[in-house]
Amino acid sequence: MHTSFWCLNSCLVLMIVTSLLPIGLLQFQASVETGMW
Repeated sequence: MHTSFWCLNSCLVLMIVTSLLPIGLLQFQASVETGMW
């Protein structure tokens, strides 16, 4: 039970990171190019 709990948590975190990281990088690049500081 304990191992499956940690596996599920790490899988969820991995999915969130892999789905949000490219979007965050694109937003950062767009803000740098357009100068929205």
